[in-house]
Amino acid sequence: GKMGGVCAKGAPKEASAKSELTEIAPPVYAPAAASGGAARTSKSGQTTSFGLGIHANVLYALGRDHPDLTTEQLCQKHVLPSTAAQQCTYIDLIRDDTSGGRPAVGHASCFISHAWRCKFEDVIDAVRQFEKSHPDTYYWFDLLANNQHKAVTYPFEWWCTTFKENIRSIGNVLLVMTPWDDPIPLKRAWCLFEIFSTINVSAAMHVTIPDSQRADFRSAVERSFDTIMNVLVRIDASKADSSVVADRDQIFRVVDSQIDGGFGELNTLVKKHLRDWYLNLCVTLAESEDSLKMIFNLANSLQQFGEDDKALTLLLKCLDIVERDGTKNHPIFCSLGIAYEHKGDFVKALEYYEKDLQIAREEMGDGHLDTAIAWSNVGAAHKKRGDFDKALECFEKSLSISSAAKGPLDVSCAAAIQHIGSTYYFKGDFDESLKHLQKALAIQEKAVGEQHPSTGITCNDIGVSYEKKGDYDNAIKYYSRSLAIKRAVFGDYHAETGTGYNNMGMAAKLKGDYNQALEYFTKSLEIKKATMGEMHSSTASTMQNLGSALMQLGREDEAMRYFQRALDINLASVGESHPATAISYNDFGIAYERQGNIAKAEHSYKKSLEIKLRSLGESHPETATAYANLSGLYVRTDRAALGREYAAKAYEISLRTLGPDHTTTQRRKVLLDRM
Repeated sequence: GKMGGVCAKGAPKEASAKSELTEIAPPVYAPAAASGGAARTSKSGQTTSFGLGIHANVLYALGRDHPDLTTEQLCQKHVLPSTAAQQCTYIDLIRDDTSGGRPAVGHASCFISHAWRCKFEDVIDAVRQFEKSHPDTYYWFDLLANNQHKAVTYPFEWWCTTFKENIRSIGNVLLVMTPWDDPIPLKRAWCLFEIFSTINVSAAMHVTIPDSQRADFRSAVERSFDTIMNVLVRIDASKADSSVVADRDQIFRVVDSQIDGGFGELNTLVKKHLRDWYLNLCVTLAESEDSLKMIFNLANSLQQFGEDDKALTLLLKCLDIVERDGTKNHPIFCSLGIAYEHKGDFVKALEYYEKDLQIAREEMGDGHLDTAIAWSNVGAAHKKRGDFDKALECFEKSLSISSAAKGPLDVSCAAAIQHIGSTYYFKGDFDESLKHLQKALAIQEKAVGEQHPSTGITCNDIGVSYEKKGDYDNAIKYYSRSLAIKRAVFGDYHAETGTGYNNMGMAAKLKGDYNQALEYFTKSLEIKKATMGEMHSSTASTMQNLGSALMQLGREDEAMRYFQRALDINLASVGESHPATAISYNDFGIAYERQGNIAKAEHSYKKSLEIKLRSLGESHPETATAYANLSGLYVRTDRAALGREYAAKAYEISLRTLGPDHTTTQRRKVLLDRM
């Protein structure tokens, strides 16, 4: 389970760009031929200019001669009338034309994917952008390359074979995303089929937004760092439509049959390409930005998707601007605290949270709500470091300020009470935890309603406490309620919804229902990969949980693959010295010991301990757990002296950090006495 996290003061939470065109994969680019290709005949006997493309100059001329038209209108008003006499493709009509200074027709090395209902000028804009890095390209453009008098009669098999091979041979696909915040191509079945074909044949995908929309994108990110997440959440390939219902149905059957995971996996793949593109756009835009607010939101957008190093670079740039300009009460210190917390540097995180608190007290006063939030963030940092008594002091101060400023039934009080409840959870006092969490929930239900995100977070935390008490039915009850709220508020494809499914899986697993757990973890992983990306520590966490469920089902080889992938992601995303990486090594230790590979199990447990000592310190409950795991291994492999040594360390740390009445401390005392 996962407890609620840090409060963000003002704008911050977790972070964005300039490029008009960002390449998602290295292009498989073939220089355009001066002439080439030939009209090919498909098995059905119908003609298409397969492999041939038109020069950018032809597209520019069409745009000049026929302004303000959609692609559909351009087809009706120009292409069909021009080719009516010969009943041919437009390419056949202009094959020998060199009036633009270059042959009009040549070997196609870029496929244009777009929606016909969009403005043709957006296609021209995309081509101009592509030409900056790929001059004199020849473009396969369906309007001009397909015979518009016969294209609608092609059998579907043609599109699944010849058409897809066309994309493979061309090698590059230019995806025209318009409008940028609700792309029409992603709502059209045929466009999705083109995207599917691009991914299926491993062609390079290049995503563009029109220059005319770049300013709007910038403004949207400046208003809210949630902009990119909100766009990704709305994408659902399964809702794509087609003017011909039979086409849509056949496309859907192809996707379901040719992609392992069907539309769920297609959603993940599409969102991965778009997420990478949006984030690259953010990084590039940040390079030329000097607006503090814009750089700050760009950083928070990157942080939201686990790009912690890039986000931290921008946040430090913000800090320089704040200190240079003498900006007062800016939330930069809070965001830097969040950034270092994500990286596992809790000492540095606490330093910035305390600086944020100092500024809030000086600028806003001890009785201001911003000061209450700052106290909560300092408390959260102490909680992460395992200093639960200091954490409680901070949360109590936050509650006192909020209650005096807004009254005891305000939602700000509920937030402080929720933090107090979660701290008692970590102290092992689950009854006290539940008492505070239920109190917070009652306030939230009255103050903001039963369907508010904060209500969902508290329901989640209540589920975590019930889970720890071994009351899995109540845990599932509250996890289910939290998940229902997240789905209603955020939608089915949001990172928060993914966390909800993960926690449902944890409860099912602890209850012994491993098949149900596997189903929940798989759904969670699908959502997290689609929203936050595969290379995110939260995605890795769900992979580890999925691997653990597979291990319980006896599917050890699959489990080990998930454990290894999770470890690789953690090493790449948060580094060797992060607690999340320590958890990965611990899971390997459990798995290797189960397989009887004692040497590898010991190595993995030791790696976990080393990392926890570096990142959390000696006096932390998680470090005690690492000692306890090694102790258990040594006892089970007849190394009693080592077992007792490590058991004693685990008990001493638990006694210092959790207290003598904690169930974990008492259990370790019993084990130590038996030795």
